[in-house]
Amino acid sequence: MSSPKYTIQVLQAYLSKTEVPPDELPALIQQVHRSIKGLDGVEVADVSGAPVVEETPVGEAPAEEKKSRRPLKPEPVVPVEEAFNETSVVCLACGKRMKSLKRHIKTAHKMDVATYRSQYNLPEDVPIVAPSFSKQRREAAQTIGLGKKRKGKGRGPAKKK
Repeated sequence: MSSPKYTIQVLQAYLSKTEVPPDELPALIQQVHRSIKGLDGVEVADVSGAPVVEETPVGEAPAEEKKSRRPLKPEPVVPVEEAFNETSVVCLACGKRMKSLKRHIKTAHKMDVATYRSQYNLPEDVPIVAPSFSKQRREAAQTIGLGKKRKGKGRGPAKKK
């Protein structure tokens, strides 16, 4: 059985139980297809067109069949100018639109914020959280009294006897 048939079977089973937005479907198909081709030992072409770097684990000699397909500097899925606005931020790695990227890039892409910024050449002043969401969270925190000093006799330093 060829890998396209396996890909179709896996996708049919997955999509019968899981709801996937239409705009995420092409990426899902590519990911499943690449995974199945990788299982066959067949070389997989990098569809992003980015240059590929070979990695050799420590203590092992480089082997032609053990190639890691990690792009040097991947191209953003959306232009950087369009990725950040007042109400949302778009992940440059996958194109998802959300209010905060910190947890997403950690869980979905296994990166921290510093790595994400360096990978896409983003300056420190580019927001990882949408400004309107940040303002909303700040107002909610102030409403419940966070960030204010306590009034009255709160717990001070312990008195020496």
